[in-house]
Amino acid sequence: MSKPKNSRHDEIVEACRANDETALGAILTIGGIDINCKNSLGLTPLVAAAEGGNVELVRLLLQNKADPNFPSTSGNYPLRAAITSGDGECIMALVDAGADLDMETARGTPLTSAASLGDVSTITMLVDRGAKVDFETRGGVTPLMVATREDQREAVRCLLQHGADPGVASKDTGKSACDIAEELGLQEVYSLLMQKSIVSAASSALQDSDTRQQAAKRDREAAAVAARQGLAQEAAVAREENAARISSIKAESAELLARLGISKSK
Repeated sequence: MSKPKNSRHDEIVEACRANDETALGAILTIGGIDINCKNSLGLTPLVAAAEGGNVELVRLLLQNKADPNFPSTSGNYPLRAAITSGDGECIMALVDAGADLDMETARGTPLTSAASLGDVSTITMLVDRGAKVDFETRGGVTPLMVATREDQREAVRCLLQHGADPGVASKDTGKSACDIAEELGLQEVYSLLMQKSIVSAASSALQDSDTRQQAAKRDREAAAVAARQGLAQEAAVAREENAARISSIKAESAELLARLGISKSK
């Protein structure tokens, strides 16, 4: 007699939670089960395997068409589960399988998860692979705000090095990472954020100055070109007028000589 469907779902998830590769292999060999199922608690096999940091189970599930972006009922999803497990191989296996680097549920995004843990290597990898460093969640926080709130100084430093903007204000609270650090009395983090803000402001001012100087240079060059063109046109008009006057003088001279009966010598 075959087991109830939900019982089989519980079995495959339990095999993943127990890191039991043999049991998982047997279940997959028998077949007839949705690899993207949920057990009675709403947990998926891939999330369970990723939570346990077992890269072999993760790879086996992915090879059998597990969806790297399918979340559990709780909102946890495979990439976040791997990040919280701290297993770099699991993280890379999921990223290579097409995990959404900016996926968001109530649990946050991959970058906010890595930021909250101070996982600098994962932050670097995610940003290098295309994650949006200033992605703001529906809850109104960015990875930099999360790292600041959790006093994860190296994560703050890493995010700033990868272009995070300390001046971005939350659409919900209106507060920036600098505001959060100041409110929580996080002096070292606040110093890092302010240094970046000052450097960014100076760089922006310098860039604006360069832009204005380049615009002024272009204006001067355009004025010089226009002046040269104007002089050239004036010279051309003068030449035409001179030629016309010379022709007129020649004609008048010829007419006068003709009246006087004088032949113009050749």
